[in-house]
Amino acid sequence: MLIEKSKAEIKAIPIWEYLGSLGFFPVHQTGHELQYFSPIRQEQTPSFFVNRLKNVFNDFAGEKGDIIRLVSLLRNVGYLEACRHLSAWNGEPSVHEQFEAYGRQTDRQAKYNLPAPENRRLVKVVKLQSPSLIRYAQSRSIPFLLAARYCCEVHYQNKGKQYYALGFKSDKGGYELRNKIGGKDFKSCIGSKATTLIRGTDSSALSLFEGFFDFLSALVYYDVPKPRHDVLVLNSTANLSAAKQILSSYQKIYTFLDHDATGKKAMQQIEKWKFPFLDRASVYTGFTDFSEMISSKREAPTNSTK
Repeated sequence: MLIEKSKAEIKAIPIWEYLGSLGFFPVHQTGHELQYFSPIRQEQTPSFFVNRLKNVFNDFAGEKGDIIRLVSLLRNVGYLEACRHLSAWNGEPSVHEQFEAYGRQTDRQAKYNLPAPENRRLVKVVKLQSPSLIRYAQSRSIPFLLAARYCCEVHYQNKGKQYYALGFKSDKGGYELRNKIGGKDFKSCIGSKATTLIRGTDSSALSLFEGFFDFLSALVYYDVPKPRHDVLVLNSTANLSAAKQILSSYQKIYTFLDHDATGKKAMQQIEKWKFPFLDRASVYTGFTDFSEMISSKREAPTNSTK
C-alpha cells in the first residue's frame, strides 16, 4: 500500500483523536495536556500524557514521541508501516484494532479490579433545549438562536452513566460533542469523525473552518444568521486530506484556520495543492482562533443572533 499523505500531514493527525477512535479517552486535562491510562502498557495510575499544542505523547515508562512513534508501539510495526497505516486512517478503527484496544483495557481492568469499560453509545438527539447547554453556548458568546440553528442536544451513555452535550453533526452522521463539566471544557465526539458542509447562497466560494465554534463565532462577528458562501467545517485538521475533493471544486477558498502548529501545517498543505485561497486568520490576530476571540468578549444575549 502506498503512502498517500505527506509526512507533515501524517504527523499533524491529532494523537487524542486517534486514541479516541480506539476507545482511549483522557481521565484528566490540565491546560493543553491530556492524561490517560497508558494504551501501550498496563498500569493502575494514569501516567500517559499528550500535549495538544505540540501533538506529542510522553509515557512515564520512558517512551515518547509523535503519532508515528505511538502507532509503531501500538501496532508493533516499523516506521514505514506506521506511516502507511496513518495515511489510510479515516478516523475509524479497524475491527482488529477495536479488539486489541478492548483487550488491553479489559486486561488492565481485571488485573486491578477496576470497572469494566463500555463504549460510548448514542441515546437520542433532540433540539437544543437544556438551560445548561444554552448557557454554555452563551458563555462562548454564541446566542441561543444561532446555536439552535446549527447545533443540537445529544444524549449518550458512557460507562453506564447518562450524559448530554451540545452536538454538531458531521456529514457521516457522527456528532462533535462540547460541554462544560466541572468548570472545564469537555471536547469529544460520537460516531464517525468527518467534515460538515453547510450550503450558503453563493456556491462559487467556500469558507473553511477547523471547528464549529469557529464557524459560529464568525457568524457572530459578521453579524449574520447564516453564511453567504458555502462553509466547510473540518471538525479536525486530520480531515483535511479527505476534504481535498470538496475544496478543489471551489473558485475561491477563504481560510479561517488556527494560529497554531496544526493550523499552519494545514495552510501549508492547501498551498501545496495550489488551490485559490485567501487567508483570513488576520481577523483574529492575537488569538488562537475565531472562537477564542469571540469568547473573550461579553456573554451573548439569549434571544438574538446579534
